[in-house]
Amino acid sequence: MTLTPLTPDHLQQVVVQLTPEQLRQLVMMAQQPQRLTRATNTSELLDGWLKSKKSKQTRRSYDWDIKCFAAYHQKTLPEHARLDDLDLNLLAVEDIYDYSAYLEDLESKGEVARNTVRRRLASLMSFLRYASETGFILGNPARGLELPEKPDTVTERILTEREVLRIIDHAEGRDRLLLEFLYYTGARVGEVATLTWKSIQPNRNGLGQVTLHGKRDKMRNVVLPMSLYTDLLTTRISDSPSEAVFKSRKGEKPLKERQIRRVVDAAAKKAGIKGHVSPHWLRHCHASHAQDRKAPPHLVKDTLGHSSLDITSLYTHVKPDESSGLYLAR
Repeated sequence: MTLTPLTPDHLQQVVVQLTPEQLRQLVMMAQQPQRLTRATNTSELLDGWLKSKKSKQTRRSYDWDIKCFAAYHQKTLPEHARLDDLDLNLLAVEDIYDYSAYLEDLESKGEVARNTVRRRLASLMSFLRYASETGFILGNPARGLELPEKPDTVTERILTEREVLRIIDHAEGRDRLLLEFLYYTGARVGEVATLTWKSIQPNRNGLGQVTLHGKRDKMRNVVLPMSLYTDLLTTRISDSPSEAVFKSRKGEKPLKERQIRRVVDAAAKKAGIKGHVSPHWLRHCHASHAQDRKAPPHLVKDTLGHSSLDITSLYTHVKPDESSGLYLAR
């Protein structure tokens, strides 16, 4: 069948016969972007958006950030948030700015850090941009939002060696081992939360070594101080390689990132350290203290996973007895 295109005169006759409501709907349909997603609800859209992120750690962080927004909207806790009850089409600009003000209020009370505020807002902005670009929602209510200025706090996060060792001394049992592991490996909190015994093995020289899965799923091997390796092995109660190294006291489940952060902050407060100390502070301290003790810069980078892998990095572990954590005081 051949369709005859409307002439301008015919089109004008059709338009003048439309009611104001029909005309408004016609305009909205004309503005509606092509729908590029099969998602029918918010959780399906979130799953699709997260699949575009290569790093497992990034996916976990973004998933949590969106659940935090849903929880704020539903006046509940993030773990109880119902994503499918969050209708993105009903969100207005005011909802986004109210959430931004809420996070800034939490920051002013010392309950969250500025970087946490920035990340949660950036995650929400990215998700809503994805929803708009795929045609899931008509407009992007976060389009005009600007992130708070990023603070330069790296220097503030460098504790002295004495302060770090004091923090470790104010913890016992599992918590002490957790703090030591964070400091001597320079691991990220997400890397520790997913750590299983499969990743802790002796290397070819019999020294303890941990394989850490970092950003963009890149792996790196870090040699452990012998005393830390021995102490870790004494806590192992199962031969299962999939068992978590650092488990919750209430069960066999691994510690979550927020639980690890609470352990670090609680020990720092007991040690009299001012500020909201996080696991990342220990990572900064590792880098600073190791270089102060003349650890080779390339070794610090490889231990912390700062640099991308290339041909040269294949020879990094020719010296299997080294990691920058071995340069730190004990």
